[in-house]
Amino acid sequence: MKDAIATTRPWADPVTGQCPVADTLSILGGKHGAKILHCLTAGERHFLEL
Repeated sequence: MKDAIATTRPWADPVTGQCPVADTLSILGGKHGAKILHCLTAGERHFLEL
């Protein structure tokens, strides 16, 4: 099973099979994810500035 994960997601951790990219996208994939990413491209922001 781990070989199948490695071939479909080469960035996945080979030991655990977890994918940090997929985890990040699932968190930011909501309603405001694109807006948050856009704000963060301008530089560091305080939480309340977002």
